[in-house]
Amino acid sequence: MLEGKMDSTMAEKAENDAAAQYPRPRPAPQPQRDWAERSVRESASITADVARDSNVINFIAENVADLLDSLDGRTTTLPRGKSR
Repeated sequence: MLEGKMDSTMAEKAENDAAAQYPRPRPAPQPQRDWAERSVRESASITADVARDSNVINFIAENVADLLDSLDGRTTTLPRGKSR
């Protein structure tokens, strides 16, 4: 079993692999792709409000009822097609 730190080559490969996981399963909008890569490569984080204002997320729900209200009437594309 390997122990200890990764050398710089392995660390770079791991970072590139993690960054390559986005977008999936379908291409995400550009702001989400950009943020996903920055979050991996720079270990960056942002607040929910900044994420919403930057179009990384669509909305913030304060609770389950708020989430369901926010989702009501939205359509999303799943691998099997559109769903409402």
